[in-house]
Amino acid sequence: LAFFVQDDWKFRPNLTLNLGLRWSYYSPVTASDGVLGNLLPDANGGLAGATIVTDKTLYDKDYNNFAPQLGFAWSPQMFESKLVIRGGAGLGFDRLPNALLAQARRNPPNGRNNGFCCAGPWDPFLGGRMSYVSSTDGTVFGYPANPVLAGTNANGLPLGGNLEIYGAPRDIDTAYVMRYSLEGQYELPAKMVATLGYSGAQGRHFVRILPLHVTAPTSNNLIGAAFFASSDVNSSFNALLARLQGRFAKQFSFDANYRFSKGIDTASFEGSCFCTNQSYPIDQKEERGPSDFDVRHNFTMTGIWEIPYPKHLWAPELLGGWQLSGIATHHTGFPWTPKLESDLVGPSGRGFGPIRPTSYNGTQPLSNSNDNFLQPGGLFAGSVPTTVFGTTIVGNTFAGNAPGIGRNTFRGPKYFAVDMSIAKKFQFGDSGFFGENAALDIRFNFFNIFNNLNLVPFTANSDPTRVTRNSFATATAGQAGRVGEFQMRFSF
Repeated sequence: LAFFVQDDWKFRPNLTLNLGLRWSYYSPVTASDGVLGNLLPDANGGLAGATIVTDKTLYDKDYNNFAPQLGFAWSPQMFESKLVIRGGAGLGFDRLPNALLAQARRNPPNGRNNGFCCAGPWDPFLGGRMSYVSSTDGTVFGYPANPVLAGTNANGLPLGGNLEIYGAPRDIDTAYVMRYSLEGQYELPAKMVATLGYSGAQGRHFVRILPLHVTAPTSNNLIGAAFFASSDVNSSFNALLARLQGRFAKQFSFDANYRFSKGIDTASFEGSCFCTNQSYPIDQKEERGPSDFDVRHNFTMTGIWEIPYPKHLWAPELLGGWQLSGIATHHTGFPWTPKLESDLVGPSGRGFGPIRPTSYNGTQPLSNSNDNFLQPGGLFAGSVPTTVFGTTIVGNTFAGNAPGIGRNTFRGPKYFAVDMSIAKKFQFGDSGFFGENAALDIRFNFFNIFNNLNLVPFTANSDPTRVTRNSFATATAGQAGRVGEFQMRFSF
């Protein structure tokens, strides 16, 4: 729910100010009919004395999300209306994604996930945790409670143990982003317009899922896994933006955009899957690095050519009126993190992995070109990964094995592709039954028309990121090659 007020104030003929204020409210995860169970760590932040508490909402409501906005547009008189300078800043709040904590609906007392796995001929009753009984009345409601799992202790924890639970602090912060930008746009000769600008943002209080069963100072034999929301993720983004637009002879137009940017954070995605796991969750400073989606150089160019009708050639209606358009895209690749298929033991005594290597003793990696990713060894061709990357774990604890390599240190495959489209609309005029608006649209689309090889980016914990595998730092798949399609639409 949001309300906002804003006003454009023409302070002078060549200066316009924009002022606004927005208030946002994001409802917490709520039980529509009943209560939700939540995990409350003990006084030391551990799990030994943790309790299950219940409420209709998983965390408290936040009514303080006031976000001011301001902007301006100024056209200096000395440039005779050919230059305009724009700028602005503002605050924006962001709701906590439901996917992070929606699994709390199966927390006790509504349900329990004891993680039983996996029954079979070798152990049909899971070591006595399952029992074989009959229904007293022949229906599903006639089965008694499992005596191993029935009941809870004084802290509300199920006696069966191995509980998986999702929780959040009652006073969890609402994430917000501070945005600011400044740009100048200038009208050039030959009907071209150039724009040069800066855009930045600072994100605060985004959420990561903290594995308390690993990071907490104490453990609890009734809790197998405790995933707790922690709103301590900060981010920053800064970008130089350049753009050139033009239109010639009323038939050809183009738009070229270049971005030089850098994004930094400690976690890039808010999710509850292993792909969002940090490799050293006990220390946020060790997780600070380029964002998973950071692209240092990005360039796109689009063009449209409307082919005129030839006046002195045969069949001008057939040969003219075609529209040819294209998009060229190039970027310098996404970052990735090398991982070891090893676990470290947290303060609670539980293991957590995969982890980052503890050191790097190799030379400067090769550039992230296709040729280098396609050769054995990839960026580290000529080296043995298990010798240049520190793979020896001392003491098997977080305290003694801090990462020796920063998160997202290396760059994945670059990308380049050109897409094109050829289209024409045939008007039939007044064709009787179909009416005067009858028309046939035909279109030919070509994606990656030059069939350029683009390698699949290295995703978190995929085989190319695992130091001890033969596929380390080597491309294992390519993206789609040239694809063509034909479309036809008759309208009347």
